[in-house]
Amino acid sequence: MPSSGEAVPLAAQTASPLTLLPDPLLRLIFRNVLSGSRAFPTGKLAWTHTCRRLRNVALAPEAKDVWGANVTAIPEALNVFLERARDAPLCVDLEPDDWDGWKDKSQTLLDLVSEHTAHIERISVVLPSFSQLDHDTAARDAKAASCTSFHAALLDALAGKELPLLKHLDLSYAPYASSPSAPLSSAKPFTAPNLTTLRLSRQRISADHLYAILRSSLDLQSLSISWTPTDSPTLIQLPLKDAGAPLHMPNLTDLSLSAHDLPSVLGVWKVLIPCRNVRASFEASTSDAREFGSALTALSPLFYRAGLHNLALHTTADAFTFRMLPKRNLDTSPSLSVTTTTRASNPTTTPSELLDMFLRFIDSTWLDSLHLDVISLSKPAVSILSGFDTIVEMSCPFSSRSILYQLASAEVADEDPILPSMGTLTLTSPSSSQQSDASEAGPGPEETREKWDVVQRFLKSRAEKSAEVDCVRLMGRAVAERRGRGVNGSSSAGKKSAREEDEDGLRAVRGLVSEVVDGRK
Repeated sequence: MPSSGEAVPLAAQTASPLTLLPDPLLRLIFRNVLSGSRAFPTGKLAWTHTCRRLRNVALAPEAKDVWGANVTAIPEALNVFLERARDAPLCVDLEPDDWDGWKDKSQTLLDLVSEHTAHIERISVVLPSFSQLDHDTAARDAKAASCTSFHAALLDALAGKELPLLKHLDLSYAPYASSPSAPLSSAKPFTAPNLTTLRLSRQRISADHLYAILRSSLDLQSLSISWTPTDSPTLIQLPLKDAGAPLHMPNLTDLSLSAHDLPSVLGVWKVLIPCRNVRASFEASTSDAREFGSALTALSPLFYRAGLHNLALHTTADAFTFRMLPKRNLDTSPSLSVTTTTRASNPTTTPSELLDMFLRFIDSTWLDSLHLDVISLSKPAVSILSGFDTIVEMSCPFSSRSILYQLASAEVADEDPILPSMGTLTLTSPSSSQQSDASEAGPGPEETREKWDVVQRFLKSRAEKSAEVDCVRLMGRAVAERRGRGVNGSSSAGKKSAREEDEDGLRAVRGLVSEVVDGRK
C-alpha cells in the first residue's frame, strides 16, 4: 500500500479492481466460477476479451483443463475451446436443454469423439423427452428418432476404440422419455480400463456386447443399464454365449438393471460379482408367480446384509416394489430395490399375490422397521404381519385412503395385533393418488378430519389389545390453511379450516400416546 503522501500510479487508478488481484486468485476465479456456470457459457470467451491480463490467465497452460472440461459449452465455438484445451482431457456434456443448439451439428460432435478418443474423459449426453400430448405426432416422432439415432451413432463411434482416459459414459434421456431405440451398426466393444460410471438407457446393445465392454472395465463403480421391454428379448439371450467366468468388480457399489422379464435381469446380474455392499436395483415384468419365487431365491443373498433392517413395500394397480434399506443412508450402506410389473396381456398373477408371496418368503426376524404404501392387504397378508414380532416402527402415508384404514379395521376384527412389538407409528406425506383433493394446497378440512379419525381408531384398537403405540411421528408437508366450501364453492362460514381440523386431530392423538413428534414443514 502506498503511504498517505505517496501518489497512486495512474494505471492503478484506472485499472479494474479484478485485475489488481494476484494471478493465483484470478486462475482460481476462472476455474471455479466460470467453469461451473451453464447459464453463462460465453463467460469463458468474454474473459479472454476483457483485458490482456485476464486473457493471459485464461490462455495459460494451467487453464487448459478448464477449456477441455467445457469443450461443448458453445456449439459455434467448439474449435476455439478444443484449441485452447491443448492436450487436456475432454468432456462431452449435453443436457436436454442443450440439444436444440447441437442437433444440426451432431456430426461435429461425432467427429470430436471419434478423432479424440485418446483424450476423452467424460461423455454425458442426456437427451430430451417429447410429450405424448404433442398433437404434431410426426414432428415429435422425428425429434425422438433424431435423439435415438445420435445415441446409437455415439456408441458406434466408440466401437473398437481404446479410451484410456474415459471415466464416465452416460447415454440416457430426460425423465419419462418414450423414444424408440436405434440399432447399432457395430458390436465391437470399446476398451476403457479407467471407466468408473456406465449408464446406458434404452440403447440397443446386446448383453454379450455389454459383457465384452465390462471385461476391460473391472474398476467400474456405477453401472445402470435399461433395455426397452421390446428390445431386451432379442438383446438378452441366455445363457450369454460370450460370457466366461463372472466378472469380479470389487468397486461396483451402484447397480441398476431393467429389462422385459426377471430371468433376463438376473441372467445379466449373475455374470457380475459386485461389492458386497452394492446398492442394487432391478426392474422387470412377470406373468408367473413361480418366476417371481425363483427370483426371490436368486436374490436372497442380497437380503440379509449388515444394516438392511428396513423394509418398504409398495403396490400399484400393476406393479409391486420391495426395498430393503439401511437405517442411515451412507455411501457405504447397501440397499436392494426390486420392482415387478405384472404383464398387461394374459397376467396369471397380481401385485397383491406377489406381495403375499414376498411376505411368506422374507425372514422377518431380520427387520425392525416397515413402510407400507400398498393399495390393500389380503387376509393372508394381515395374518402374516401379525407374526412380524420384531418390527418396532411402522410408517405409512398419512391419508384416509392409505393402508392404515384397512389396518384399523383389521385391528378391530382380529384377535392378534398386527406387528405386536410396534411402538412407533410414522405418518408420511401421501402420494397424489391417495389425495381426494388434487389441489396443490393440500387436503381440505373433511379429508383432514377423516385421516385423523383413522389414526385414532387404529391407536385405540391397539390399546384395547395391550399393544399400545408409544410414539407417533409426522413427516412431510404441513397442512395448509383451507376453509370448507359451500355448495357453490364459496367459503362456508362457521366451518373449521383444514389447519384447525389438523390441530384438533393432533390434540386428540396426543391424548392416546406418550409422545407426538411433528416434523412436518
